[in-house]
Amino acid sequence: MKYLYLLIVHLRSFKFYYDTWINYSIQGLDDPNRPFPYHKYQTWNALIDHNQEVTSKTKKYLSNIQNEDLLKPVFRVNNDGVRRTSLVKDVLLHVFTEELHHRGEIIAILWQMDIQPPDMGWLSVMKKTNLLWVLK
Repeated sequence: MKYLYLLIVHLRSFKFYYDTWINYSIQGLDDPNRPFPYHKYQTWNALIDHNQEVTSKTKKYLSNIQNEDLLKPVFRVNNDGVRRTSLVKDVLLHVFTEELHHRGEIIAILWQMDIQPPDMGWLSVMKKTNLLWVLK
């Protein structure tokens, strides 16, 4: 149970993860909120507001991205102090798969607790949400 709590605390900052990579690093900006300021988000309302702000900025970026943008370099100094270079396409894949990794951890913990997790499959999720993009 303690691991589930720690995982939820980690996931609480996951929108920050989207924010720091997509809305700052990819765009060549320094993130003023790095490291994540947990003290600013002590209530559900603060988290919801932050989530809505990050989601809005991320949707704006993804709705304007062009194919050539995917090959642009992204420079970032990680927590180990090493400056690394990646491509936008690799950063996006990293961010999206990191979220899937944590969803899998939560599902495994729920199974260990004999709790049936909700259906998290892509097709089921897409039936329940609005598309972030319009296919043309």
